[in-house]
Amino acid sequence: MLGFGRRSFARRARAQVRAPFIATNLKGCVVWLTAARGLLAADIAGNAISTWADQSGQGNTPTQATGANKPTYSAAGGPNGRPVVTFSGNQWLALGSAPVSANNFTLIAVFKITGASQLMFSVGDGSTGVAVGTLSSRAVNCNGVATDSDGAFTSNYEVWTVTSSSAPLQALRVNGAAQSLSPNTTTTIAASAHFVIGAQTTVPNFPVTGGLAEAAFYNRVLGTAEILEAEAALATQYGIYKA
Repeated sequence: MLGFGRRSFARRARAQVRAPFIATNLKGCVVWLTAARGLLAADIAGNAISTWADQSGQGNTPTQATGANKPTYSAAGGPNGRPVVTFSGNQWLALGSAPVSANNFTLIAVFKITGASQLMFSVGDGSTGVAVGTLSSRAVNCNGVATDSDGAFTSNYEVWTVTSSSAPLQALRVNGAAQSLSPNTTTTIAASAHFVIGAQTTVPNFPVTGGLAEAAFYNRVLGTAEILEAEAALATQYGIYKA
């Protein structure tokens, strides 16, 4: 009986070890950026990121050609001592066109923002789509209308999940907890040519000071079970909260 109990405990312990997050295991992944790979060796050596290769297989690779506007890289400066791409204001990466519609997507990401009125992601821009970041608190900025959560943001790394649909409804989860957005019923429109990481637009507006460890965009609203599993995997991988 004792031996059986030990084997049973070992099986349960193994079952609790979560596999690393693989964004493409979920259907509809069109952008997957992870600081652990996809960066050019020359960019890392020069500490100026010009290209962040999309790992989704869809070829949606954001770039930055201007030296002063390139984010930088830290091999161990991210959560849990993992790699991270850092932005220090007026730095961003962009695609020529948005790979998802602002009416129908899911974003799951691990990042931090260290100041107010900063936007890490923009699908369309703040007046013609959905932007994600902070204003007075954690925010999903839709068609120029901020949908803030009730609590003030922190400058710690967090797991964010944002969904946007044509209901219309935007939803935000931070570290596994649903945030109350008010209002959250602003009608979205199809994404414009803007798809920016590190600011609202390439002007840029609301540039970010902070870091991005990983981000995945999906061209659909993920189901609850999919979201929970993805959040738990990222939380464990980056040591952010106990899932």
